[in-house]
Amino acid sequence: MKINITKEEILQIKLFLITAYKLKSAAAKAHEWEEAAEIRDEEKLMWERFQNLKNEIINQLKNFNPASDNIEDYILLQGLLLEFHSTEFNDDCVGEKNIETIESHFKKYWNLRDQMQQDLMGFLNESYVYLREQMYQFVKEGDKEKGQMILNKLTAISDLIIKNKK
Repeated sequence: MKINITKEEILQIKLFLITAYKLKSAAAKAHEWEEAAEIRDEEKLMWERFQNLKNEIINQLKNFNPASDNIEDYILLQGLLLEFHSTEFNDDCVGEKNIETIESHFKKYWNLRDQMQQDLMGFLNESYVYLREQMYQFVKEGDKEKGQMILNKLTAISDLIIKNKK
């Protein structure tokens, strides 16, 4: 699996969106409507880029194959996906004055993160079971090289499961 998205790229877009919002707000307060409109247009284009990156990550996660793809790629993709939540939370809450509504948005993203954690653990457990079956098959066939490769993957998955249960 080839991952073309970097965390730095996502963070640069997030920084741009934060800066654009501040500049747009300052221009609007100063009644510089043309400048505010230009910033808004740039912000809109960058927001679309941001959403496209998120959709690309989601598609890669949907198409992830534990039998042939590297588990570290899966973890990287999940980590990249988490980078979107803070920006989306801020976007949901811009101009909001009601604390209950803000809390509702916060709970929504907390639940998304919790669901991602549960999905990751489920994925790791399923992958572990699948790889154990493959390892036994390779041992039966006497293919030590493939058996060792599977054992290395099993060890990495086991370490992640133990680490995430703490």
